[in-house]
Amino acid sequence: ADPAVRHVADNFIADLERVSGNAPSRLENLRKASGNVVILGVLGHSTIIDGMVQAGKIQAGDIAGQWEAFRQIVVDKPFPNVARALVMVGADRRGAVYGAYDLSEKIGVSPSYWFADVPVRMRANVFLTAGSRRDQPKVKYRGFFINDENPSFNGWAIKHFGGINARMYEHVFELELRLKGNYLWPAMWAPKAFDDDD
Repeated sequence: ADPAVRHVADNFIADLERVSGNAPSRLENLRKASGNVVILGVLGHSTIIDGMVQAGKIQAGDIAGQWEAFRQIVVDKPFPNVARALVMVGADRRGAVYGAYDLSEKIGVSPSYWFADVPVRMRANVFLTAGSRRDQPKVKYRGFFINDENPSFNGWAIKHFGGINARMYEHVFELELRLKGNYLWPAMWAPKAFDDDD
């Protein structure tokens, strides 16, 4: 899978653990799956997703070719040994990322869980309505620029990360994607140079 999709899969696993207290397994091979599974992928780039579409197990024609669209769908008995699957399919890689983070927020992980220390309430059960849900951002470009770069943001970044660097931006980018953003105006006051530093 695309590195962005693999990254959000890891974050979704971490979110499930934050909510449930249990870390689910991440499988690379569907043949090893049993019980209930979550499948995340991009339409046209995942043999599993494309195979489910061809078999008529999921409908994705309305997201094909759409900018950042995604579908979340519960599928009964999609494969041998798999009782039920929650399938999150993106029209493109950001669509897949937004589909996963959208569900994370619905189960109780705020996009601001890290930046604003929003607590995640643990739950014994999380329920999803059966069927299918399609969504996509309504505005094409969404994001933010880092305001009050010096001294506030710079001082905070130095304190926690040793400066405005890739380790710090990892958290900024995660927040941006959890908020379904796709645009960032980074910190650029001298001597910082976003495109050169890391």
